[in-house]
Amino acid sequence: MKVSGYVALLGVLLISLVARAGTNSGVAPPSVHVNVPEDFHFAAAITEEDESVDQFCDETRQSITEPGTETTYGLALANLTLGLVDEDPKFILIARGLFSTDSETAKDPREQKVAKLAVAYTDAILSDKFAKGDDTRDRLEPVQLKKYPPPTTNFRKIIIGRTAIRVKQGTRIKTQVDRVVRDWLQARNIKASPWSYSKDTLNPSHEGKKISEILALTNATVVPVWGTRAKKFGEDWYAPDADGVYRFEISEDKVENFPTTILIDDQTAIINDTHGISGIAWDSLDADLVIGCGDHKGKMDAAYYLAERGVNVYVPTDRFLGMLMGTHTKGLVVGSAPVKKILKVP
Repeated sequence: MKVSGYVALLGVLLISLVARAGTNSGVAPPSVHVNVPEDFHFAAAITEEDESVDQFCDETRQSITEPGTETTYGLALANLTLGLVDEDPKFILIARGLFSTDSETAKDPREQKVAKLAVAYTDAILSDKFAKGDDTRDRLEPVQLKKYPPPTTNFRKIIIGRTAIRVKQGTRIKTQVDRVVRDWLQARNIKASPWSYSKDTLNPSHEGKKISEILALTNATVVPVWGTRAKKFGEDWYAPDADGVYRFEISEDKVENFPTTILIDDQTAIINDTHGISGIAWDSLDADLVIGCGDHKGKMDAAYYLAERGVNVYVPTDRFLGMLMGTHTKGLVVGSAPVKKILKVP
């Protein structure tokens, strides 16, 4: 759902403030505080990029006011980010009002459901009453890679660079949200919903750039995967497969350092800005090609899972690709290979 500028936003803000704080002054009362969930560290992700938190907040405020793709849900995520990083309850209240509106007006059932969970999350942020989870009801079954024995000592040559994934007209591509559709860390396109794909607003670097290169040569369909349900087992976060079995470890920073993550309880979260094959495999079996980051063990487990089922996977960031040496799958997994046009298929 799209909102119309500041008139709608101000109305939502005033309603939220009246409901939550009993005032229509537009300023959160002194008793309201931002309580960042335990183990969540947003500043770390920002300072690792050689940027101060103040700089980030200034850029985010500016991005919110600038023209661009804007939806109720996306604007809520932008304000949630600013409220958590700057620890300003005013923006949490704005986010709550927007999420509440979206939970009632959104047509997509998943969007409605996650928006309702986000309302409860903003309440927890302001009250410091986070629910406790129970991981005993969910199954954790890590992926087991099946490998062929190593070649005999008599082999004489290794061919490198022959493997290629051919993208045809009409290819269905599924991809991550982060660094493709949105980039909260760079304050780019942050008012857009995670599913708001547009060829014209793709991220100009990383996976977004590679998808742009593919689209320059073919009319492929691109579908971002969002709303991944992550579960914490012990100290590690995992994403599920298509059957809901938790298999793929997610790098903790892609959950706990992302302020757009919606925490359901201390062991369960919804990831909006999905990052990596591990976070999108559950909803990608209907794709011809899956594109995402491969810089983690769990991402390679997820790539193997998809390839075993005949789905091709392209990981432009491929530091862990060596894990799959010796595996044989129906689909192909290709690392940081160039995108180019082939005039004649061998």
